[in-house]
Amino acid sequence: TVKRIIENFVKMASNNNNNLPPPPDFRTPTGHPSKIGEVSMKVESVKSVLKDNLEKAVDRGRKLEEIDAKSEHLAQDADHFNQKASDAKKMMWRRKMRNIAIVIFAIIILALIIWWAAS
Repeated sequence: TVKRIIENFVKMASNNNNNLPPPPDFRTPTGHPSKIGEVSMKVESVKSVLKDNLEKAVDRGRKLEEIDAKSEHLAQDADHFNQKASDAKKMMWRRKMRNIAIVIFAIIILALIIWWAAS
C-alpha cells in the first residue's frame, strides 16, 4: 500500500543519510559559496523538507486508520444498540398484550359469575 511505500522510503532516506559523508563545502578561492555549493545546500534543504512531509503523511495515515477503526467500532455498537432496542420494544408489546388479555379474561369471568348468580 501507499503507507508501506512511504514508510520504506523514509527508512531508506534516513539510512542513506547516516551512511553518507556530509556534502563537501564548495567554495570559491575568495571564500564565497560556489554555485555547486548553493545547489547542494538547496538539495539538502529540499530533502529534509521532503522527509518531514513524508513523516507527517505517514502520521496522518496512521491517525486516519485509527479513526476508521473507531468509526467501524462505533457503527457496530450502534447496530447492537438498535437490535437490543428492537428486542426491548417487542418484549414490552408482548407484556402489554398479555396484560390486556388478562384484563379481558377477568372481565369475562366476572360477567359470567354475575350472570350465573343472577339466574
